Amino acid sequence: MPLDSFPVLTGYVATTPRAAADVVLKSPQGDPLLATWQYGLGRVMAWTSDAQGRWTAGLLLWPSANRFFGDIVHASLPQPGDPALQVETRVQGDHTHLLVTAPPTSGATVTVNALTPDLADTSLILSSTGPGRFEGDLPTDQVGSYLLHISDAAGGVVRHTSTTGLVVPYSPEYRDLGTDLATLKAIAQAGGGVLLTDVSQAFRVPVPTVRAALPIGEILLVLAILLFPLDVALRRLIFRLEDMPAWRAAVARRPAAAVPAEATVTRLKERVDGIRAARAAQPRAPKKPPEDPTGDLLARRRRR
Repeated sequence: MPLDSFPVLTGYVATTPRAAADVVLKSPQGDPLLATWQYGLGRVMAWTSDAQGRWTAGLLLWPSANRFFGDIVHASLPQPGDPALQVETRVQGDHTHLLVTAPPTSGATVTVNALTPDLADTSLILSSTGPGRFEGDLPTDQVGSYLLHISDAAGGVVRHTSTTGLVVPYSPEYRDLGTDLATLKAIAQAGGGVLLTDVSQAFRVPVPTVRAALPIGEILLVLAILLFPLDVALRRLIFRLEDMPAWRAAVARRPAAAVPAEATVTRLKERVDGIRAARAAQPRAPKKPPEDPTGDLLARRRRR
């Protein structure tokens, strides 16, 4: 839209432009009237005058006024994509490899701002791998849709932007949820079988006998443990046929009835008491007088 016949404004809010802003219109004093810059995934437009006719009475009567304000709103909307930027994505596990091709410019930086499925923001600065070629790995460990905004800047000025989408699918095992009849038929033919069309036929088709080896090592080990004590007994003990009646009698013998023990202590006490009583009843013999040692000495001398 030509701006050489732009109407005169009677006022505006004086301000200074941001460092990375692109000033589209300026006042004669150099103050910005219309400026734009990139903020995250969106584009910001700043119009320092009004749109109600307070300072823009001549602008509202201008034939191109509707187009002018329409272009401002349109510039703030997401763009379909800058053809100067070519974006390639390749999902690899929990991350996505990004390849961006941009016009070669000295000191260019390509930044990717992503909006994850849980509405979280993340950013990534791609590495330059060649003239106009930038690559990097973006973490995409969540299943869902990602919104990517790629910006190419040089010297603090954004030259190209592009918005694209990325979808991280479920795991490969969820790719085919239906019945793969072709694969089932191929398996049946490889094994010499047929593909049944009715489920009830599975119980009517004769099934051939299948022979398979069954390992019995564990069973034999248990039997060996149980028979080991019996083997030791057979080796240590001697069994003869003539001993069978004795073994049979020992097994069939009934235990003897318990005999009450005699009160031996009581009987012994009674016996001792009886002996003492008998001794007490007998008369005591008189004591023999002690012999005279002098007479014994005289008798010995005479025998000499």
